[in-house]
Amino acid sequence: MSGPTSSPDWNRSGSPAYGTFTRPPFNPNPTKSHDSNDSAIAPSSNGGEDVSPTARRPSPQRKPSRHIEFRKYLKRPHMMENQRTLSDALRSAKSREEQETLLPEEDYAGADGCFNGQGEPMLERTASAPDLNNNKKTYFNIHRIRRLVLAVIEDPYTVDQLREPRMNVLIVKPLVDRLYDEEDISIVYCLLVNRMQFLREQQFQQHHQTVDLTRANLCELVAMKVLRRHDEESTGKAGLLLLAQIMVAPFQPFQGAPDERCPPRHSSEYQGQGDYEGKLTALEVAIVSESKVLLAGSASQKVIDAIYRGRIVYTPTVYMDIIPDHYKHKPISLYDPRKAPTLNQYRLMVPRTRNIIEVVQFITLLALYCWCMTMRKDHFLTGAEITFLLYGSGWVLDELTSCLEHGWEVHTQELWAFLDVTFAGIFLIYLGMRCHGWMMGQDETGRQALDVLAVASPILFPRIAFNLMPENMLFIALRAMVKEFTALSLIAVWCFGGFLLALKWLSISNPAVGYEDSPNSITISKWMLWIWFGLDGTGIDEAPGFHEILGPTLMVIYAFLGNTLFLTVLVSILSNTFSKIAADATAEIQFRRAVLTFEGVKSDSLFAYRPPFNLLAFIILLPLKFILSPRWFHKINVSAIRILNFPILLAISHYERRYLWKPRRQLSINGPGPSKRTTWLQDIGFWRSWKQLSPHADLQAVFEEEPPADIVQRIEEEDDLEDAILENSFAATGMGTRSYIKMADINPLSAYPLPTRASLLSQYLGKRLEDLPTPAVVLDRAIIRRNCDAMLNICAELKVGFRAHVKSHKTLELSKVQVGESGPANFIVSTIAEAENLLPELCDAQAKGREASVLYGVPVPQSGIPRLISLASKLKPRSINVIIDNENAFLKFHKRLSTSETKVEMGVFIKIDTGYERAGIKTSSSNFSSLVKRVVEKSQEPKSVCFLQGFYSHFGHSYGGSSEDDAANGLIEELLGLEKAIEAVPESFSGKLVLSVGATPTATAAQNMLSSSSPKVQEFHDVLGRLQKDHVVELHAGVYPVLDCQQVATHARPPSTSSAATSSFQPLAKSNIGIRMLVEVTSVYNERSKPEALVSAGSLAMGREPCKSYPGWGIVTSALGNASAKHIYDERGDKTGWIVGRISQEHGILTWEGDRSECNELTIGDRVMVWPNHACVAGAGFGWYLVVDSESDGDTVVDVWVRWRGW
Repeated sequence: MSGPTSSPDWNRSGSPAYGTFTRPPFNPNPTKSHDSNDSAIAPSSNGGEDVSPTARRPSPQRKPSRHIEFRKYLKRPHMMENQRTLSDALRSAKSREEQETLLPEEDYAGADGCFNGQGEPMLERTASAPDLNNNKKTYFNIHRIRRLVLAVIEDPYTVDQLREPRMNVLIVKPLVDRLYDEEDISIVYCLLVNRMQFLREQQFQQHHQTVDLTRANLCELVAMKVLRRHDEESTGKAGLLLLAQIMVAPFQPFQGAPDERCPPRHSSEYQGQGDYEGKLTALEVAIVSESKVLLAGSASQKVIDAIYRGRIVYTPTVYMDIIPDHYKHKPISLYDPRKAPTLNQYRLMVPRTRNIIEVVQFITLLALYCWCMTMRKDHFLTGAEITFLLYGSGWVLDELTSCLEHGWEVHTQELWAFLDVTFAGIFLIYLGMRCHGWMMGQDETGRQALDVLAVASPILFPRIAFNLMPENMLFIALRAMVKEFTALSLIAVWCFGGFLLALKWLSISNPAVGYEDSPNSITISKWMLWIWFGLDGTGIDEAPGFHEILGPTLMVIYAFLGNTLFLTVLVSILSNTFSKIAADATAEIQFRRAVLTFEGVKSDSLFAYRPPFNLLAFIILLPLKFILSPRWFHKINVSAIRILNFPILLAISHYERRYLWKPRRQLSINGPGPSKRTTWLQDIGFWRSWKQLSPHADLQAVFEEEPPADIVQRIEEEDDLEDAILENSFAATGMGTRSYIKMADINPLSAYPLPTRASLLSQYLGKRLEDLPTPAVVLDRAIIRRNCDAMLNICAELKVGFRAHVKSHKTLELSKVQVGESGPANFIVSTIAEAENLLPELCDAQAKGREASVLYGVPVPQSGIPRLISLASKLKPRSINVIIDNENAFLKFHKRLSTSETKVEMGVFIKIDTGYERAGIKTSSSNFSSLVKRVVEKSQEPKSVCFLQGFYSHFGHSYGGSSEDDAANGLIEELLGLEKAIEAVPESFSGKLVLSVGATPTATAAQNMLSSSSPKVQEFHDVLGRLQKDHVVELHAGVYPVLDCQQVATHARPPSTSSAATSSFQPLAKSNIGIRMLVEVTSVYNERSKPEALVSAGSLAMGREPCKSYPGWGIVTSALGNASAKHIYDERGDKTGWIVGRISQEHGILTWEGDRSECNELTIGDRVMVWPNHACVAGAGFGWYLVVDSESDGDTVVDVWVRWRGW
């Protein structure tokens, strides 16, 4: 740790395990990213020119700058770093338009129409050419990502929670910054591979289900943001190609892995995919892992739409081709139809074209099916049936090829895949029976074959609706609902099979009915089926025939379960499924588009032949594949495809040359005049006249041409002010839609940005204490857990509540340990920032049904009330409580709540001063009764907004105690003080009050109250018993998890026990202090009257609070550089050892106390551990705690806990 307030830099090198993290530019001129931390605006990607029609230039007429500036104290890093200007918005819009418009004539495209977006020739490549992405270290990235995700996610969160602003700032955005690399296009693929693995672990590791699901969702969310960052920083057609490279470039998980880790790769000479075989794309992994958030993103949809339309072309990697022809391999490129050959057989594999062809093919199949069944002849084949047989066989072959192309898992993601597979199965059964009957002369078998074919009608007719309305919500939901319905029905049949066996066995054993007369299993099943569907009650009528009593009983129970309960459950499940899908309909629709697009990019040559010609291709070309060279096979295959598809290819070429790309908007230079657009449809006078008849024609026409230069110039003159407005807008900051800032609108947490746990783990996880930078603050997780468990256990045994104070540590992780995994999660905070940081934990606890609340533990400041109201609005009523000790302050607080636009309910604790005189009101005060009466009156008002919850006492002067008796007296004194306070509560008040007492010495002294040898035990139980009759007693404490020298000096608990510490008792000794300061010796002074050493940590690191038991500022432990010491300073013993004798701001002096001859001299460079006097202050100067675990290694960092900052 470089210093107490240092924070990690995600852009610096990480730990040695990760190597150096750098960001070499992918594009020399990227545009500005909204997510990046770069504040400078780089030139645009078109060689530094402005993409606007008129480049911005100095003008004497330009108005002076009118930027709206933030005052320094209002500036926030997250708001000021990523300002989006109007120019940025225009550039972004221009980039999107450029990616959809026609390629310029001067852009180079090869003879096949392919263009790489950089003005360079597209080299013709074969499949034997090496993959250009083989240098990507996917193996390294996959395991790097897994470690990072495992480190940052230890608790379950929903997708909505991960997308909240706070989680985005603390977890998601730092991961994106860490992983984003302009030159590495494999990151999205590696993230999705990790998502699949976490989903797989979620299925097989029951105890980590929800956490693994959260990790999978985080991988998807980060992948979406990384892809979006690429989209924002790379514009134009080059940017579109980059996105396509990320989504559809093939990768292999073991790329870059050591040879001994790589499994043997199986390559097929027949498939001929060369270096591309066995690889998968990010798009395919996203489909298989159902990454709907990623695929619904704008960047993904941009690529998917371009591939679907055929603007981007590539040769896909496939699982298996029946007739592969990979002689030529098309890299990912843009397609210019004007430069491509007229008869381009590759355009048959474009998803949009393929989709249209498939619809036509299916309509043809349906028509031939209807003709075949209408002309049905059982005993011989008609011409209609022969035609249907040939065409249907070709169609089934096409379906089989689709299944093999990308595998069963991807193919079944299509909405209508289950219908196609069902029909294919019916057709094959029909074909087999018909052929068998014809060959064997069995007319009956032939008739039954046609009967089987007739069953296909309920499959084929709905199938056409799926094609014509693929984005209809009913069809999208139907697939999931059929799946759940089938699963539930099979479970029901399985369970109800027990009723069938019971009834059958009862009928066999019934002496009144002979074995031959007893109903068989089929008959019983038929009766049960009728009851299930509510058709007939024969089963109930016949039930006495099984058994006079048990038969009707079983039948009635079955009727309730099978009909009433099953149908209710079924309807509920299906309704829930439909509502979930409908709630995210856009993502579902876009996911189906992605599946349709990916499935539509075909590789197998069989897809280029229409049924039934694909049967001929299969019969003729398959043998030729083994005979001819790849080059000659390619020539024959291409010639056959072009001949058989001549009309289709001609129509495709004609259409795409005009409509594949949008026409460029023309810039009008000479003012109003005739349009220069020359698309053939718009040149038709009739079409132009028809458009002008529309009353809304002008709404579209106004955008069809760029405005004249003088208009653009006038707009440019306003850019300064408009840019400033956008800087403060929602688009720039993500904070709201206002164009101005008010103090009440500022989120105080943003003023104190925290380092992310993931970044810290990458630097410190696994490091030894002797290797850490100094100074550092170290927590022992094992000690902390024991101390916290003892507190919770004693509260449970005493039947009192517990409220955990978080001010000592200010971390989420330790807060969770303080309240445990079940039971109430009640906290005290000393700053509102602590409550704001606890908010996610409180929401999660309440969502799980736990009691959860926060008490703001000091009298509430008026300026903090709006923040408390904001917190209360996100939690259940009375989850936020405040401390009141003054009637005037209470009335002001009540007025603020009553007049607030946000209506919330808060609880009020009246703070009692039990002698410490820091805050609170004494029960003997003349104002006390009036205050209590006023709070009760306001609590009882109709529609009250604040309610008396109880009384609160903090026995701060318990730190001055020196024995168990002192601590017990303090605890009893607090209880008696609150007992006195109750007397002031009016009789009209009903309900139990919460009596909250404690400070760490008195609260932890409660651990002595189960010991018969401890003082004051009986008196304590007597007072506690009286209070618990009508009220709830609650202990509160804060520093007890870590302890410190001040706590040990109170001697509130015995320093040891005769036996092992119980679950409700931990000895109070230095060995149980869970916080230590790691410091380094920088100089030694053995010549002084007392041996001394200088360490690189002063009051800012260790605090400057005295301890009454010795004259120093900290005690050096027996760890690390002081491990050879014979003596550790003990104020109750020989008082010999190293202590922090003097202290300044950044340095401390270690002083040897005791006999000089016993001194173990320290040397420069030694690292020593120091127990601090006061843990609350000692950790305050640091941004995080390094965590070790003494129950394992004890000297290795196992975790990092980020410490909250702010007030």
